[in-house]
Amino acid sequence: MRRRWVTVTSLLGAFTVATLAYTWPIPAYLDSAYVYTRPSVMPINHADSYLTSWMLAWGGHALRTAPFRVFDANILYPIHDSLAFSEHMLGAVVQILPVDTIGRSPVVDHNVLLLLSYVLTGVGSALLLLELGTSMTAAVVGGALATFGPWRLGYLDHVHLIATHWMPFTWFFLHRLLRTARWGAGVGFAVSLTLQSLTSVYHAYYFGVAVGVLLVLHVAWRLPAARGAYVRTTLFGGLVALVLAPTFVPYLVLKERFGLGRSAWEVFWFSALGEHFLGAFIYPLRWLQSRFMIEGAGPNGAIGWGTGFLCIGALVLGGPRNGRRPATLYLTLALIIALLSLGPTMRLYPGLAPGIPGPYPLLSFIPGWDALRCPARASMSSFLAVAILAGLGADAVLARLRSRHARAVAAALLALIVLVDCWRTQFYVWVPPLTSGQWAAHDWVAAHAPGVPILELPLGSPEWQGAYMVLSSRDWNPLVNGHSGFDPAGPYLRGVFSRFPDADSLRLLADLKVGLVIVHDDLRPGPICLRLEFRPMPYLSETWSGQKTCILRVLGAPPAPPTPPEQLVALAGARLTGSAGDSAAAAADGDLATHWVQDIVPTADGWLQIDLPEPHPVRRIRLRLGPHYGDYPRHYRVDASTDGVQWAPLTPVRIAEPPLRGLLHDPGDLSVDLEIPVTSTAHLRVVRPARTKDSPVDLFSNWLHWGVHEVELYEAADS
Repeated sequence: MRRRWVTVTSLLGAFTVATLAYTWPIPAYLDSAYVYTRPSVMPINHADSYLTSWMLAWGGHALRTAPFRVFDANILYPIHDSLAFSEHMLGAVVQILPVDTIGRSPVVDHNVLLLLSYVLTGVGSALLLLELGTSMTAAVVGGALATFGPWRLGYLDHVHLIATHWMPFTWFFLHRLLRTARWGAGVGFAVSLTLQSLTSVYHAYYFGVAVGVLLVLHVAWRLPAARGAYVRTTLFGGLVALVLAPTFVPYLVLKERFGLGRSAWEVFWFSALGEHFLGAFIYPLRWLQSRFMIEGAGPNGAIGWGTGFLCIGALVLGGPRNGRRPATLYLTLALIIALLSLGPTMRLYPGLAPGIPGPYPLLSFIPGWDALRCPARASMSSFLAVAILAGLGADAVLARLRSRHARAVAAALLALIVLVDCWRTQFYVWVPPLTSGQWAAHDWVAAHAPGVPILELPLGSPEWQGAYMVLSSRDWNPLVNGHSGFDPAGPYLRGVFSRFPDADSLRLLADLKVGLVIVHDDLRPGPICLRLEFRPMPYLSETWSGQKTCILRVLGAPPAPPTPPEQLVALAGARLTGSAGDSAAAAADGDLATHWVQDIVPTADGWLQIDLPEPHPVRRIRLRLGPHYGDYPRHYRVDASTDGVQWAPLTPVRIAEPPLRGLLHDPGDLSVDLEIPVTSTAHLRVVRPARTKDSPVDLFSNWLHWGVHEVELYEAADS
């Protein structure tokens, strides 16, 4: 027992020192900066770093204050359970909870998790190799290749993906459970698999498949197992599934209500390529350049020459204790998961290069599989298996050497392999441009207006949306802003609040019960805080100001223009048709529970046509959506016809107002109103236009269908 703890402590010390050296200068900027592999990155990379930092901070706050409402995050108000638009990272939250509790910046949560992942991935991989019967030297080599391998650098700004450190521990305890059938090993297996699955939904799926494949191979090949080991493994696996199941419920609910999904094109585009695995052997010169010569270049080929040599050695030589069986097991596992990461169409090169069908669609029966956008992320499990295979190869080589001198030379060569294959070019520090005035504004909110919904302006790019999320960690007030995997109202809100403080924006704020607006004049083309110093604005009062940032209290809004008396047009005898999809009759059957749905084809218009028995002077169309927020047409055009054949537009293409107001008042009966010029017609079409080069990206991302529960037409009351 004492020897085991000495081993673990030694590995922890060694990999901690190695991590601090490898990741420098991250330790020097622990609470103030992010680090990237390129001197300049896209704003979306900054936004994603903010996002994962906020996830960790929000999770810590929620676990301390309201653990059963952890998914009801403060962003994207007034939408509930907004955490489920992206990762929840609860497995990582538990690990960095002490740091988050005493820290003041979500940036430190991000960086501590990053460093912790490097240390624990190395330790876990080394322990796994020791369990497989290797020497300590070989275990350290495999652990170093696993944690410092170039395959991790591509996810430096996605800390939830680089946090793979419970993967080797899961395999370690699984092997021990199969070998001994001990309950303690089973608990270790269940805890490790649970924590890894709770750290990233992608890892829950892809690494879960990897664990299943390893177990199936173990059974199919009749590898040695203790009596009752398979039964206990199944028992603990079922226990993990029960623990994880509640965390998937919010995702399934939001997927259904918001019509979320991934297009086939996204899955194709974000699949791995053969050259990601074999680039060092296909393009040796380019691999050398990317490893040692070109600053800021990503590694071309994640499996280096030395790693490949050691993998071959494991298969040819075999281990001194277990022969070739562990090597064959991990080679097969690595190949299967690598093929999975290549997506539905396996390609060797990028672009529109031809490919062959892959096994990825075979797993589409798994609930939620169609919501995964990036098959390439499965490669994380494959590369880890390759590193373990290389560690087995190092052990096979060392076992063939008898003299102490030869083993010392071999150890030096193995260290050189680790150095060459894990070498990285310079890290670049980026300090978030968050000013003391911006932090002070949120400190004031925390002290004087806790719980009051906030809008922060300007809305701007995803980078600034992410920055506002990080700033909100000082108060955790409900925040209209937000950056996540899905933007449920972004195009409309950007348009409305770009005109703040006009009447429409003030009315929307009042209806949504938003009490405070934080304005950053240094980010806006037209200063608002400065104007308030010289001229008061109706319905707004300044409550705090400092360093080009001010906080405005929303006192009300101008009354809406009077609506002329109107009446509902009876749809008895009307005929409804759609350009595609199910029968559109469900949209006018008087039953809010029925539903007409049409798939989105971005390259073509989609429409719902209403043919009335006789003309009516229609002035407004209401689309009732039931509880399905995602059914609303994010943009639309209304056409009319005199004969039902030739059509002319009544309105230009408009960004539709999302049913945000309805979420507060009646979330089970959401609706969208389409105002049109008063037109006497018997034939109307609500058109969802095709994508153009000018269409905002988030009008189509993650949007697979639109639909209507009930359509209502309104005309003037004296018609």
